[in-house]
This record gives sequence, C-alpha cells and structure tokens, in this order.
Amino acid sequence: MLALALLAPATAFATHSFTDVPDGQFYTEAVEWAKANGMTTGCGDRTAFCTNDPVTRAENITFAKRYDDFVVQPALTTLSDSAAANSAGVANTYTKAEVDAAVLAAMLGTATIPSGTTVTGRDGWEFWATEDGDDMWFPIQLPGRVPVALTELTVNFAPHASASDPEVTCTGSVAVPTAPAGNVCIYTNDSEHAAGFLGWNSFEPSFDDQLFYVNFDVDIAVPADVWLRVSWAYTAP
Repeated sequence: MLALALLAPATAFATHSFTDVPDGQFYTEAVEWAKANGMTTGCGDRTAFCTNDPVTRAENITFAKRYDDFVVQPALTTLSDSAAANSAGVANTYTKAEVDAAVLAAMLGTATIPSGTTVTGRDGWEFWATEDGDDMWFPIQLPGRVPVALTELTVNFAPHASASDPEVTCTGSVAVPTAPAGNVCIYTNDSEHAAGFLGWNSFEPSFDDQLFYVNFDVDIAVPADVWLRVSWAYTAP
C-alpha cells in the first residue's frame, strides 16, 4: 500500500500542458501527471500530445524507462533513506537494492514460486495439419521459477481418454485445475484431430525450472484444422 501511495498520480491540475488535452476527458488527469513527472514531452513542437496517434514500440519502452527513472527509483530511494522509514523498521528490513531485485524478478517472471503456492493457466495450440501422425509440441511458460526442477515424471495429463500419461493424483478439473506438490497437472479442455497427449519437462536442463511442454499426435489422414486447448496447475513443494 505504501508503494501505491508513492506512485499514484495527483488528483487535479489547474492548467493543461497540451493544446489537444481538454478538460473533462478520461485521460486528461493522466496526461497531465505524465507531463509533470517527466513521462512525456509531447509531440511535434511539444505543444500537443497527439492524443489519437498510435504508440510505437520505441515510445512505449521510453515511457516505461522514464517511469522507472523519474518515479519508481526516487520513491524507493526516499523509502530507504527517510527517517520515517527507519523508525518503522522498513529500511532495516529491505535495502533499495533488494527491492529493485525483487521488482525486476517479478517483472521478468524469475521470482521463485513460494512453497505451497499453486499457479494456474490456460493455453492451447491450433494449426492446419497435413500429415497424419505428426508429432506436435508447444511450450508453456510458468509465471516464476519452480524451487525444484521439473522432470518427465512430474509433468502429466490428468486422466483422459487421449492421455498417454494419465496421473491419478491430478484430481482437479478444467475449470478448477489443481496439482499435488512438485507437480504439473494438465487438464484437457477441448481438442480436434489430436491424440496421445503427453506432458514433458524442458529438454534443455537450464529451463526445467521455468517451463514445460505439451506433446500430442495429429490423428487424421487428410489436411484439417487441428487443435488442443488445456488448463493446467502447478504447486510448489
């Protein structure tokens, strides 16, 4: 809650910085806050915001960098250095470097999933197949690192007619996927012309703590649309 208070925009502005940002628009306050905090300098001759123009990838990453430089980092520095933070014990618990590392880890999905935490997701693959028996794979990225690397034995489909590695301890459902500690459970939602469902860990050991694979075979002799949609769960041991 402290971070939200530090980073929240101001609530009102008396004048406008750009000619194309009038009173009463849903974006007026946000644009004024962005200008006041160094996020944007406008466009063209800097008198307008170019409200309806598309944002390029370069502009998008520039906004993010300016937000970190001008808002996040000064706020974290103030939090670590202030007498109020020291009296509350905050600075003695987390240094600015530790907070920066935690924020970066969370943004990049490299934070370790806490023990006992279950993460879930929905994924799938659809394509036009031309060969019966084609061996198909797609990766699923976890939202963080697992504390114990996944193996072939810990990534499995829940019992299903097309599952080649059914795991009876996967007792959840497509709508409410669950998994026992240390395991990934994959639940079949919908499929067409697909069979032999298998779950695999990464073939590259350095990624066994970050992702897993879904594998299946094309089950039709003529060109056709093939798909498999799943939900999944992982519980950190």
